[in-house]
Amino acid sequence: METVSSASITEILNPPLIGDLRNHPLPFVLGRIGRERLDGYLRFKRGDMKKEIVFKGGVSLEIKSNIVNECLGRYLQRVGKISGSVYEESLRIMSAEGKKQGEVLLAMGKVSPHELPGFLRQQAWERFIDLFSWSESAYRFFPNSEIKAPEISMGLELSALIYEGVATRFPKERIQVFLESYRSQPLMRSDRQTLNFDGSRLKLSDRRILKAIDGKNQVGNLLDRFGSEAQVLLYTLIVTGILVPLLPPRVEGEIPRTVTAPRETPASIPSPPVSPAPGSGKKASTVSALKETEAEEKSAASPAEAFDDLRKTYDQLRDQDCFGILGLKSDADPARIKQSYFRLARKYHPDRFSVFENEEIKKLSNAVFALVSQAFTTIGSEEERKKYLESLRTAEKQADLEKGAEKLVNAELQYQKGEMFLKQKEYDQAIQALEWSLKLNPEEPEYRMTLGWAIYKKYSTPPAEEGKIREATKLIKQAIERNPRLDKGWYYLGLIGKMAGREEESFQYFSRALEVNPQALEAQRELRVFEMRKQKTEEKKSTFSRLFKR
Repeated sequence: METVSSASITEILNPPLIGDLRNHPLPFVLGRIGRERLDGYLRFKRGDMKKEIVFKGGVSLEIKSNIVNECLGRYLQRVGKISGSVYEESLRIMSAEGKKQGEVLLAMGKVSPHELPGFLRQQAWERFIDLFSWSESAYRFFPNSEIKAPEISMGLELSALIYEGVATRFPKERIQVFLESYRSQPLMRSDRQTLNFDGSRLKLSDRRILKAIDGKNQVGNLLDRFGSEAQVLLYTLIVTGILVPLLPPRVEGEIPRTVTAPRETPASIPSPPVSPAPGSGKKASTVSALKETEAEEKSAASPAEAFDDLRKTYDQLRDQDCFGILGLKSDADPARIKQSYFRLARKYHPDRFSVFENEEIKKLSNAVFALVSQAFTTIGSEEERKKYLESLRTAEKQADLEKGAEKLVNAELQYQKGEMFLKQKEYDQAIQALEWSLKLNPEEPEYRMTLGWAIYKKYSTPPAEEGKIREATKLIKQAIERNPRLDKGWYYLGLIGKMAGREEESFQYFSRALEVNPQALEAQRELRVFEMRKQKTEEKKSTFSRLFKR
């Protein structure tokens, strides 16, 4: 079970913007983005699954997903809006015309323009809430000051999303561990609150809990008084920065420290002290820093110069890794990292550019400062730096995974097309689609099995092509070797054996299909026919034997 360290609440509520949900729970990551009102993309990767949330000013505008079951058509099927046949037809049109599924369903008249926005928002809500069940996933936030709102935005309050996700999908043990570490601490409302919480969504019991939060009641008192109902609400309000414990979590033998509420902007990341260069004194280091600051301030003498400098800097930094952003090599030590961060944070702090009163300059300075702050947060400590270096070593592999995830989605779409053509006995189109699906994802046994069956169906009709039948059989057997639980594969082999007159062989295959899946009705039917035929044969033999004896 995880534990909470004695870090201050400011540190806990400001997780790094690149990491893993095992170490930094999703509610805290979302809470930071919301409080700091960041612009950009928050991306998640868990195996082959990938999601991306788009934020503008800390508000979630949309969420993208490569999970096939989360596409619009699947959602509309689940709520009973469209049938399976309509879904398959929409896939065929999407593939042929390169349109989005929503556009296709509108053109088909299956969804009205009035209904579509509501369905898209509910689909986005489900995609978002599902993320709270991801206890393990790599994540990374990519700042981008040029985010544009989509035509249909989620328009959902982030605190409400966090509350719903924590209440329905987030592991309860993580909530309990966190709150228990603050059991003896009173709670107070933050004086720097930037996220709002819509009380109209709360249950009556939640409102009673809110009234009991007076800066004196300890977390433990609230939990004892209101029970498990208080856990979700207190956790959400702390994560979003609406409430703050007055003290950090207690660790035996440690003197408690007072803390302040988390700041609302990236500027809150504390400026680390400048470590003096080897052989130099503190005074020399300070004088050097002051001279550097004066030179930098003179470099932004006019709005046009400031804008050009920020634009150029942002374009240079946006695609670099954290070391590159700070102007360092990957072997830089913590002291050098702090020095570089301090210099850049001083140069690009948004307060330096507020004198221009220009919205575009403000956006650019926020974006540059966010990149610098994120870089320091990621590699500022020795432990985080080691983790990041390891992530860089696997960056190529991660890029391959991203491409692989897109391939998997396309492979599934081609497979669904192939299945549809197979049902319609359009074997040439089925084979073409299934070959594509297998090419995009050669590790999926079901694609291999279904392609084998499509080839058999096309070439088994007289005059049969034995070479193609052998190819089909080989594909199905390869699929079963990869996944022996494919009852359809055993069933298909049984049918192939039956058509070739190999009854004992087909009996074994049908029996195996039923063993793998006791609900395999087609295999059950074939076995019943086999037993009936065998029984009749035995009866004939018995009758012949009696006649012969006479």
